[in-house]
Amino acid sequence: EIVSKLKTITLSLVIIFIIIFSFSKFYTSFFREHKPLRYNVNPIYWIYSIGNYVHKTLDTAPTVLKDIGLDAKVVENNSETKELIILVVGETARADRFSLNGYSKETNPLLKQENIVSFTNMYSCGTSTAHSVPCMFSIFPKDEYTYKKGASTKNVLDVLNNTQDVAILWRDNNSDSKGVALRVDYED
Repeated sequence: EIVSKLKTITLSLVIIFIIIFSFSKFYTSFFREHKPLRYNVNPIYWIYSIGNYVHKTLDTAPTVLKDIGLDAKVVENNSETKELIILVVGETARADRFSLNGYSKETNPLLKQENIVSFTNMYSCGTSTAHSVPCMFSIFPKDEYTYKKGASTKNVLDVLNNTQDVAILWRDNNSDSKGVALRVDYED
């Protein structure tokens, strides 16, 4: 009877792992965006804790933040008026589905009414926000970007902040800046 129960448990675990791995992109993205959930799912939290402990134990070297763009300067505008630039980051939006960029369906009629610039030659660095946002604001091309490089090098917002002439405010309406706006004013 014990052997039969062990076979059933083993078969159940194999089926569970097959299901989880076949939908791993969904689960990875879901748990990345909803971090507090892992604290509530107590039966598996110990696995995360062990992994976190091992990662922190093996990767003990302190991250040294490399300065870039310390000599950055703002080119003076001839007019007396200040310029306000609002950058909307939609790193998972598909440019080929924007009517602004020639898509046949009217997908963004309100944006067409505004005086905006659509950057049609922009590409996200990955399929997850946690990877693509820091990559987009880094100095590295997408094929050279790694999390470690991005976390150890200042980004575009830091360079603009170095000028002392640009006021930066990161306003978030979703899942934080993924480390991009750590050293600038931030509103959630």
